[in-house]
Amino acid sequence: MQNREKLTNILLPKGEWLDAMLTAFKVAGLELTAKPRSYEYTFVTQALPIVFQAIRSKEVLKTIYDWDTSVNAGFTGTDIAADQRVNPDKPRSWNFPLLQLNPDAPQPKVYVGSTPNLRERINQPTIEDLEGTTIYTEYPTITRQLLDKEKINARIKSVQGVSEGRWRVDKRNGAIVSIRNTDATLLANEIEPMLDVMSAAVIFIESANISNQDQLRIDDLREQIYQGILSEINSKES
Repeated sequence: MQNREKLTNILLPKGEWLDAMLTAFKVAGLELTAKPRSYEYTFVTQALPIVFQAIRSKEVLKTIYDWDTSVNAGFTGTDIAADQRVNPDKPRSWNFPLLQLNPDAPQPKVYVGSTPNLRERINQPTIEDLEGTTIYTEYPTITRQLLDKEKINARIKSVQGVSEGRWRVDKRNGAIVSIRNTDATLLANEIEPMLDVMSAAVIFIESANISNQDQLRIDDLREQIYQGILSEINSKES
């Protein structure tokens, strides 16, 4: 491996996105290899001097904007960017073409789901019926914006995860705002979807203090990804 000081560091989101992204990179001709017992990945060919580190999705943006770190760019979900009030439309931000490179990638949505507590009182609750309830969520900003838009007064409790089962210990928990894909967790916890708030995709974001050298490497990375898409399209048409 090259000298770490000469490598460009980019963050990847752990969890559901990670395996899908690794598959997509492989399709784009950029197969990554993992360092044993770690969440660090590098390109097999080293054609691009980039090292990737996978961390929790919600920590990606915080790490990028932390001046004490040497990481100035990374991939995360558009849902995370929206909840952390990071503008995804910056000039050098771009949507990672995950589905074009990996059709089996997750296609999650941030949603509002009613709990059995609410349905005990109201048979088919609507968003207006959340008035006066407690909502557990991993997305406090998105939830507040939704409630304000609908003019609903409800208590928001921010959690790191496992919001689906909070109704079992909190009778005021009328709904959750969480993310869904396969719906297995939702069904296991007797949550019923009420409203889809937004679709989640993978977005690349970098900070303003990234070096010109790192920007050039990232441009090469992006170009190779999109060349991978063209290659896939051409191979299917031939």
